[in-house]
Amino acid sequence: MDAAIDTLGYSTRKHQEWIGSNDAEIQKVLIKWNARFAAKLRNPTSVDLHHRWALHCSQVQKLPEMENIWRLSNAIEIQNYADTSAVYQIYDTVKGVKSPKSHSMHPVCTKDGTTLIKDRKGILSCWVKHIEEWLNQANPLDQSIVDQLLQLPTVSELDIVATSVVLR
Repeated sequence: MDAAIDTLGYSTRKHQEWIGSNDAEIQKVLIKWNARFAAKLRNPTSVDLHHRWALHCSQVQKLPEMENIWRLSNAIEIQNYADTSAVYQIYDTVKGVKSPKSHSMHPVCTKDGTTLIKDRKGILSCWVKHIEEWLNQANPLDQSIVDQLLQLPTVSELDIVATSVVLR
């Protein structure tokens, strides 16, 4: 397990919506909640720790309120763009809210399995090599069978470029 942590590190969650803009505040609330919950689990008979944890649970309930505020501000922004017929800004805002903001690259091993490649350029070059190797394989088909296939005459009318009159 230690080797995996040293090699890959810990995964951090990449929030793609409202949490991203409030990440520091949310992380602070969640770290505090986790610490109080762990203390409560270490000493389950402590009434004081239970009350502190229950008090903090009410603070964690602020997270949905933060999400509502974020969604409302985006809705107002989109409505303002709609009122001014700013179609491109509407598209960009909706895309920013709904589409992923980050793309992750997963580490890959080299073909011999000895090296783990983690950088983007190395991963992409590894995939290029793999796909080139896959596409440039020797053709397993016997050429004499291909030569025996019936050759049909070429239809020269198919070479004519279609015009708008023909397409109607």
